[in-house]
Amino acid sequence: MSFSRSVLVASLLCVSPVAFAQEDIVSDEIAAAKDDVGGEKAVEEVPDGWEKSLALGANFSYGQSRSWVGNPDGTTMQIGVLMNGAANYRKGSHRWLNEGKVVHTQTRTPTLPVFVKSADEFNLETTYFYAPKRLDWLGPFARGTLKTALFPGYYIGADPALITEPDGDTFKTVENYQPTVGDSPYKLGLTSSFEPMILKEVVGVMATPVDRGTELHLSCHVGAGAEEVLTQEGYVVKEVNDTAGEAGDDGQTFAYAKTVVILPLESYVSAGVELAFEANGTLNEHVNWTLNATFFQPVYTTALASDTVSSLLSVDMSGKVSVQVAKWASLDIVAAARKYPLILDQWQFQTGLLLTTTFNII
Repeated sequence: MSFSRSVLVASLLCVSPVAFAQEDIVSDEIAAAKDDVGGEKAVEEVPDGWEKSLALGANFSYGQSRSWVGNPDGTTMQIGVLMNGAANYRKGSHRWLNEGKVVHTQTRTPTLPVFVKSADEFNLETTYFYAPKRLDWLGPFARGTLKTALFPGYYIGADPALITEPDGDTFKTVENYQPTVGDSPYKLGLTSSFEPMILKEVVGVMATPVDRGTELHLSCHVGAGAEEVLTQEGYVVKEVNDTAGEAGDDGQTFAYAKTVVILPLESYVSAGVELAFEANGTLNEHVNWTLNATFFQPVYTTALASDTVSSLLSVDMSGKVSVQVAKWASLDIVAAARKYPLILDQWQFQTGLLLTTTFNII
């Protein structure tokens, strides 16, 4: 990277307000592949037109224990499917990038002998980017995204629980919180399909200061955005604790072993600024990695929860290391951390180790 390019990128990030949004940075299609020729960057021409791809994948694990010291008797099973698709169009300095992603995983354990969803994502993203011929690593962009869950969400526990709201009022009792099968597990509906649905629109400037093809790619963007969160009167679990006791109404009582605190989901509209980064590369021909960080700072919101949280700043970070064990299979280590104060004012974490099979359809 030349000195002038470094100064320009640093200046862009320093003078821009801190800004955030919950979305991935599309990078591979933004600039043409570049090679070092005599110490100078030579651009390899990429033909105009459409480039399409579609990949289907699955993951599966199975385990069973019987009289094994330290493990409960029973079966542990996980089944997951995933789909990634893209349809990108290029004409001169114009880029139109479209991506779609579906992830769904069901897990069953001896403690909860029913299948429970452990991952559920449906994401769509469309981006327009203009890459000037003399400065093709920096240009304006506009993006729209949709993120939601495909299936309803539940709280499922092995023991009877008292469901309350933060003020301590009983929300669900024995009358409408019953076992699903026999005496266990206990199940309470929280969200409907496609809830919450998060829509985003962003305009700004995107830069690709480092582009060494698959070896190393770094991109970032800064801009102004709007976010709409649509709900259907659902709830989110804030806390599960071991507080036990008895409760009931209308002459009916039941003993509970846990207390579950839930919060109502709220529909709202926010506007603010965003800043996002993506880095990806390869360590060798079998190992590749990806890191993402996205931040969103609202300057206006209709959310009532904005009066009760200490900060409106949203953070979404994720990373993945993938080891290719075969042409059609990889061992993936994934991790994510995020905080959306207007939905749930606490950090959320998720990690996983998956053996994934993938087949390219297009």
